[in-house]
Amino acid sequence: MAKKDSDIVIRHLMEEDVPKVRDLCQRVQHESARNEFFVHLRRYLSSRYVITTPAFLFCLFHFFLQMGALQSLKSSIQSAIICEAVRFFFFWQKIKGVFGEGEDLKDPFLYYHKPARFFLVAVVDGEIAGTVAVRETEEPNVAKLLRMFVHPSFRRRGIALRLIDASHDECRKLKYQSVSLRTHTTNEKALSCYEKAGYAIVGKRNFASVYPHSFDTIHFVKDLHGDKTTNG
Repeated sequence: MAKKDSDIVIRHLMEEDVPKVRDLCQRVQHESARNEFFVHLRRYLSSRYVITTPAFLFCLFHFFLQMGALQSLKSSIQSAIICEAVRFFFFWQKIKGVFGEGEDLKDPFLYYHKPARFFLVAVVDGEIAGTVAVRETEEPNVAKLLRMFVHPSFRRRGIALRLIDASHDECRKLKYQSVSLRTHTTNEKALSCYEKAGYAIVGKRNFASVYPHSFDTIHFVKDLHGDKTTNG
């Protein structure tokens, strides 16, 4: 299978593509992890806990432990920093695995070289510019779309939508009725892309929460009996 649109060719993964595909996937995952880390850090620093936690500790030290005002202020700030740093550390430990390589990417050719699975790559001028993968789920006739990655140098060229469109064509050939996927709420570009591709939100899950931080995922489903092509 090869689908060509302008200078973009979409085809199945070949064994010789594996090193470049792994490099691309790791690069995008590291970029996503870095962006997600700073998104949540900014959220915390702009939250009410930045003020309320030290204020509570100041009252504890000053009024209940009878410490001086200056010492109470210093101790409350230091304690709040340590407390929230530890809390954020455990929160990040919960979600960083989302951006890990995963068993399938250790050898994507072998993992997806099965009747109910496939892995597509977008090639531009001989370079692998993007990827998308599909595998079976526990639900009959429902596929799962994952590994939707586009190299930073090839973004804003419609590659993601073309990869999704091609994956839908392949899913229909495999007699899948629908395709499911999930992404996180802060991934605004991905959310917009999936909505343009005709996916509907069917649920939301708090994947990891350590007060006051949370990491929510949104679940999408695309009915393959709808339009045969994506928009855009």
